[in-house]
Amino acid sequence: MRLPLLSLPLLLAAPLAAAAPAAAPAPAPAPGLWSVEARVVSIDSERVPPLVRRMVEGRVETYERCLGADEAAAFERLLVERDATCTFTERDFANGAMRVRGRCTSARGSMTLDLAGRHSGDRFSATNRMRLAGALGTVAVTTRHVGSRRGPCPG
Repeated sequence: MRLPLLSLPLLLAAPLAAAAPAAAPAPAPAPGLWSVEARVVSIDSERVPPLVRRMVEGRVETYERCLGADEAAAFERLLVERDATCTFTERDFANGAMRVRGRCTSARGSMTLDLAGRHSGDRFSATNRMRLAGALGTVAVTTRHVGSRRGPCPG
């Protein structure tokens, strides 16, 4: 049985290159077509059977998403499912650092996210520590994300 990574209510964000020099702040995340690779690092719950845990941990999902010019200020939307309704309590992309905290709900359940990483405007890398609430109760999941801007959004 193959479980889709997105069945965990996460679409996410990702890791990246080194920080900008201390004297110059990193540019804001750029609009355009982004490719994101998300890897499940760990699942921590007694309710998740060992076989399911082994099937999901290490799993990688790659997705692309277009971030329009009007959405670049809401870069954290790259990190969650498109249909999720989210409230972000912290979103900071200053000086090449990324920090996003919030809560999202979707048809699959709800999650809290606590993401930290680095970005350069057109690349990022981050670790997301989530708590997912759904059919198995509350499950702690850690994911690692790497993303890069591929170019302008298609037509």
